[in-house]
Amino acid sequence: MGIGAKLTKLAEDPVLRRWLWLRLLRRVPRAVPFTPHCPPYFRPPVSESASPSALAKLEATAPHGTLTLPVPGGEVTVEAGCLDLFERAYDDGETLSALHRFAWLPLMPEVDHGWVEMLWQAWCAGSGQPDDGPAWEAYTAAERVANILDFARRRGLPGDTASTLRTLAAHGPAMVARLEYYGEHGTCNHLANNGRGLYRLGLKLGMADTARAGLDILIKEAERLFPPSGVLREASTHYHLLYLRNYADCWLAARRHNRPEAGYLAALVQRLWAVVPHLVLPGGLPLIGDISPDSPPDFLSGLMPGGDMTQGWTGLLTPDERETLARLRDGTVPVDTAVLAADGWWRGDFGRWSALWHVEPAGWRLPTGHGHEDLGAPEIHFDGVPLFIDPGRGAYGESGEAALYASAAVHGTLQVDGHAPYPANKPYYDPAFRAAFGLGSPSAHADPSGFTLRHAGFSRLPGVAEIQREWRFDGDALTINDRVDGRGRHDVTRRLVLTMEPRRLSATSLEARLGRWRVVIGCDTALTARPMRRWSAYGQSVAGWAVEAEHAVTLPFTGTLTIVATAA
Repeated sequence: MGIGAKLTKLAEDPVLRRWLWLRLLRRVPRAVPFTPHCPPYFRPPVSESASPSALAKLEATAPHGTLTLPVPGGEVTVEAGCLDLFERAYDDGETLSALHRFAWLPLMPEVDHGWVEMLWQAWCAGSGQPDDGPAWEAYTAAERVANILDFARRRGLPGDTASTLRTLAAHGPAMVARLEYYGEHGTCNHLANNGRGLYRLGLKLGMADTARAGLDILIKEAERLFPPSGVLREASTHYHLLYLRNYADCWLAARRHNRPEAGYLAALVQRLWAVVPHLVLPGGLPLIGDISPDSPPDFLSGLMPGGDMTQGWTGLLTPDERETLARLRDGTVPVDTAVLAADGWWRGDFGRWSALWHVEPAGWRLPTGHGHEDLGAPEIHFDGVPLFIDPGRGAYGESGEAALYASAAVHGTLQVDGHAPYPANKPYYDPAFRAAFGLGSPSAHADPSGFTLRHAGFSRLPGVAEIQREWRFDGDALTINDRVDGRGRHDVTRRLVLTMEPRRLSATSLEARLGRWRVVIGCDTALTARPMRRWSAYGQSVAGWAVEAEHAVTLPFTGTLTIVATAA
């Protein structure tokens, strides 16, 4: 981010300005010192030679023609004999990262072996020696290890066997040198993935110390990433499924190698799985929070309740592994809803209606997670079909559309004067600094007929006090009652994100068709509808529509949205 963009963000962020002022006055605590890339519990592996388990040589002949590779947000075409794939310029940095990770391999299980041989040798020629570049970032190296080892187990090891094994073995020290640890408040889920790469590599190549180091990270990071309910603390449903996959992958590897930690990993996988039935609504998995570029959501469908394990990632496993995994999945008891709610996820089922609310326990969005400004914006399905949805996010970034889709401005929530429910968060804001704003934590309550949310996040704005949102379900009708306390004139925006295009009935009402249902949305003020994108995977979108009631009001304000479904 350039200096101009930083100054603009500073001008727009009074909370950050206040923190900087207090820092100049030395009235904020000093950051806890840490050593980058070295978690305090970490014992680096000693230098060790690879003694790999049996891996067959890939049988391949030279490819012909072209091959189209699925990458985050699109496709990349490569011609036989053209070895510039890893040197091209791409619009999205995630495209190049995915190529370095060989992320297309699991998505193309029937790819001609000649292409794998050619592209692996091309990668080794240009990037096979560890360096400080993007090809050897620890997360990318860990993903590459898993993808190449999984392919080799099914089809054979590409390249010259001795050379490929040396290259793979070099991934161990390269990952250790660049572990993605940046202190307690700057470390995200990447460190756990680093552990997965070390663990998988160490087991397969007989590098015991590397496997031990990876397991240490997996265990310690599980304690940090998964609070009592077992839900990923980073506020993304897709990332929760992704890390369920990662830990299940490590459990299966432990089982293949008769490791003593297999029992621990199986129990951990069950903790993560116990959350999933509550996150998946009748119409599918709501994509609340970021969507990972590493795996399309549909590719993980076998991990969902009743999912077909012959498809996607689970379809790449052996029949015995699928059966073992299915027994674990189907034998897992869902976590208690009260425990899950305490960690910020509220699931409600009311006749034909089902809804999922994400309520960050502290209100403030986690600065190192994958959550969005979605407080007060549930995903709601009716009669087993998504009706009001979270739009997800199609790309990463701090500006433009990437930033927009992480903001409250595209979510089905309530905004005052265009602001998000809580201020933007930073990893260096300490609890005392946040508490000084007097915003408190949201208060949520569920009962048999609905859900109520209260918070004082907008009280940072002059004249605004607490707000309350209430969703009441009654048969085939839903009423959303809003109250904003305070004084003075303010702009209030209430928004719903629809899966289908609405038709205008009047200035204050719209109609949408949902399968066999006619859904009428009414409001106490004018409603507008505008097209927007909703994301089905990283970089892949389908049409959606934002329905908005926006007007200037004098506080205190109360307003109502009504949604009534009738059989068409």
